[in-house]
Amino acid sequence: MSASHRSPGAGPMGLALLGLVAALWLGWMALERNLQQACVLKQWPPLARCEALAAQPPAQRVQALREQVAANPGDARPLTALATLSHQPEGAPGLDRRALLEAASQLAPHQRQVLRLRANDALQQGQWPAAVAQLVQLAQFHGDGEAARTLALMVGQAGQDRALLNTLVSQLQPDGRWLDRVLRSLPAAKVPVVQAMPVVQAAMPLGLITPALGQVLIQQLIAGGAWLDAHAVWLHVWNRPLGLLFNGDFEQDFVKHGFDWNVADSNPYRAGARVQQPRMGQQGRVLEVVFTGRPIAQPVVSQHLVLPPGAYRFSGTYRSRGLRSNEGLAWVFTCASNRQELARTAAIKDSARGWEKISAAVPVPRDCGVGVQLSLQTFAGYEATTGLRGEVWFDQFELRSDERQP
Repeated sequence: MSASHRSPGAGPMGLALLGLVAALWLGWMALERNLQQACVLKQWPPLARCEALAAQPPAQRVQALREQVAANPGDARPLTALATLSHQPEGAPGLDRRALLEAASQLAPHQRQVLRLRANDALQQGQWPAAVAQLVQLAQFHGDGEAARTLALMVGQAGQDRALLNTLVSQLQPDGRWLDRVLRSLPAAKVPVVQAMPVVQAAMPLGLITPALGQVLIQQLIAGGAWLDAHAVWLHVWNRPLGLLFNGDFEQDFVKHGFDWNVADSNPYRAGARVQQPRMGQQGRVLEVVFTGRPIAQPVVSQHLVLPPGAYRFSGTYRSRGLRSNEGLAWVFTCASNRQELARTAAIKDSARGWEKISAAVPVPRDCGVGVQLSLQTFAGYEATTGLRGEVWFDQFELRSDERQP
């Protein structure tokens, strides 16, 4: 049986899409309400007596609409209303559902309600390519939220069904706004982004994963622990080779929700640590942390890293002024999966000789996975509560593989 004529019970998509069809029927097939709403919004001007029409028994409504079709055969609106009535679960007398939908489709192939009816019919018959085509039009040109969520469910299943994946990929076009809407609908459809990665990967060469959309996907992938997929989207967004540590010279503004620096507390009026990126002469831009004496949200600054198991060497420079702290600060490496500490720098305290070096050997064991966090913390936890005062600047951070260690 071809992909375009599969029954709803065929293949691994069967049970999932049976539930999908049921959900669509419940969500979309409140057609009586849709018909009345069209009247309220004055979407169908020929139905001037909408309230009276809605109050009539089905047979009288059908007759009134038929008279309007006969009076103006080229007007798709009463014909669409008839097609809508014919799709009601309880049915309507004397209506040929298929013939009415075909006629409405000929007159108004892109009308929203016509597309919805055609999508429902295609889903009920297991005709996935036809269903996807209608849903894509609804999401692309009508901003239809239900269509986007339905496509999100399909995208989530595509990795398990090659025919469905090919169908979705065939709809990808350089101006495909529908995919952006669908991928942003994944949480509402309760579909983990990692399940959508086959479609995301197919969309990357077409430029459909924009930086803004990429940030949304990366944030959700990181939250779900899909580090390699998140990093793949990050690399695609930047479209250039990147080091193990991003923006280690602090020359560019921080990019949220990715593998750049994240600031714990951005409210300058209540923050225990204020983070900025000023320029310092020939040093260029640096990371500046000003401690105000208030309790500190930890970590002060952090970055997500993707590090395969192995040995690494971290290095950088710092300078401080008036840093009042008993134990100082530290840059700490931890496993994202279990918060196991892997390494930390020596305590960073007040420096009297200008810029000083910091470093740490960073072993990443196999049970850590590939997700690692680098974060600035108080060396002793209690000082985050009591607060610090003073200023610290950081620059020239680098992380590299350390081949000297096993």
